[in-house]
This record gives sequence, C-alpha cells and structure tokens, in this order.
Amino acid sequence: MLVVETDKPVTRHVKVFDYFKAFNIIEFKSVNNPFRVAEDLPKILIYTGGLLLNEKKAAIANTTFTVLSSRKPERFLRDYKNDVQRVKNGV
Repeated sequence: MLVVETDKPVTRHVKVFDYFKAFNIIEFKSVNNPFRVAEDLPKILIYTGGLLLNEKKAAIANTTFTVLSSRKPERFLRDYKNDVQRVKNGV
C-alpha cells in the first residue's frame, strides 16, 4: 500500500506516478489468492475490454493493467517470457 499525505502535488516527486496513465486497472493478488494464469488472464482481458468499450477516451496507449502480487508469478513469467515487457526497473 502506498499512502502519500501532503498538501502539495507529488506526482513529479514520486517516481511510481510516472508509470500510470489516464486509465488504470489494478489487480491485487495475495498469498491466499495468488496469480493463476488460467483464471486471471481471461479476467485481465475482460477488465481491459470493458474499460476500452465503456470509456470513449480510453485506448491501449493511455491505459495500464497492473497486477500487484505478494509473490513473484513464476509460471506466468516462464510461460509468457517472450510477451512480458519491462517498462522501467523497479516498476
């Protein structure tokens, strides 16, 4: 969890904000609810498709889908290693 309390804008001071765009879908995965390729990939497509269809200004170029996981999704990274793109180190 990232909590930033301030009375001034922080977007240019906190690097994680550089990653996000106009539309952002975030999926949180815990130890008890790990990332499962067969279950979660279709969900990603449904969320992204729904956003792109329902928001007139949403497009692939201004939309992110982020999975925050309590552990590294080894199988996903192994199975989709040619499709995974690192945007920035640490993000």
